[in-house]
Amino acid sequence: MHSTDTTRQRFDQLAQTWDQKPSRVALARSVATTITELVPLTDQMDAMEYGCGTGLVTLFLASLLREVDAVDSSGEMLVRLREKIAEQGVKNIHPLPLDLEHHGWDRQILLSGTGYDLVLTSMTLHHITDPADLIQHFFSLIRPGGYLTIADLDREDGSFHGDTPDVRHHGFERDHLKALMATAGFEDVRAVTAHTIRRSRDDGTEARYPVFVACGRKV
Repeated sequence: MHSTDTTRQRFDQLAQTWDQKPSRVALARSVATTITELVPLTDQMDAMEYGCGTGLVTLFLASLLREVDAVDSSGEMLVRLREKIAEQGVKNIHPLPLDLEHHGWDRQILLSGTGYDLVLTSMTLHHITDPADLIQHFFSLIRPGGYLTIADLDREDGSFHGDTPDVRHHGFERDHLKALMATAGFEDVRAVTAHTIRRSRDDGTEARYPVFVACGRKV
């Protein structure tokens, strides 16, 4: 789920070729694996992925969960996810369009309106103007005993996205994000490195961008 018309349009344009980049698939696999290490997933848990894109992370996790709402504001990303669900015969993922900026939280389109045991989001928070407000919304959607996991970049110098116009934050300081989660009411908050994205610079050296997963529990 992304926060502006510009962002939505950009991701609509990228949807059909999104999964063709091996590094994106590798990142999603690492994030999903880290979530399984941080959260005791069971097939009795209902989840929501916020900013699901083409469902790379959700598809890695779906077999371990009961039902998953896969939420995004990009209609074309959801089209591609629906195609993958049909191709793979997955029955428990429900793609849902949700645009926070224009429509707010519409609980009627979310799974039964009774909340989730897990809310996850990956590489989406840096597109959000007010992360603290979003994390507070997540808290309200999570059942007692449930978990929030947020995967995003460590704070970086802006070189990761370059001049992409819809980036609100150049990653996050882990302690700052953990503090936002604790302020929202989550307990046992921790953050671990899940993956490192490597890119070649123009001078031939390698740039490294760690991606972490922060996890907290609603008691």
